[in-house]
Amino acid sequence: MSRVLLVAHHQRTEAAVLARVAASWLAARGHESWMTADDAAALDLAEFAGTDEPSSADLVISLGGDGTMLRAVQLLDGAPVPIIGVNVGLLGYLTEVEPHGMTGALERFVAGPGPEAGDWEIERRMMVDVEVHQVGEQAGDQSGEQAGEQAGEQVSEQVRGGSVVHRALNEGVL
Repeated sequence: MSRVLLVAHHQRTEAAVLARVAASWLAARGHESWMTADDAAALDLAEFAGTDEPSSADLVISLGGDGTMLRAVQLLDGAPVPIIGVNVGLLGYLTEVEPHGMTGALERFVAGPGPEAGDWEIERRMMVDVEVHQVGEQAGDQSGEQAGEQAGEQVSEQVRGGSVVHRALNEGVL
């Protein structure tokens, strides 16, 4: 039995629908799922609210865009928990699964890694901790969703003509 944390975009209706689909699919196969109280309240999914630490999960499913993925990473606070990113956002640079492929991705995860099982592997991603300072003042904190939306806008701009570094490289462009 796996324990799965669902992290969902607070303003995308499709994220709430996918959370219900994922929770139902997981429960039917003997797995447990939950959301943080904030996510559950924001999406009117009180029945999914849990109090367990995110780092206690065996898997996290991020239902949203890049900001939701970044928030999921932040909730894990460095814990080595795999994340399946389901793109319910606009660009989905950090997410890899489209909504129609979510249950297939879950089937593959439950089957296990490697070519003889679910044929998946964990991609290690570089983490960067950044503080933005303006002349004479420090910028305030942003939520993961706000930062991700801005990151998505920047990536979108890069796609229109700027350089983009492949996610498999441990490189960054400033």
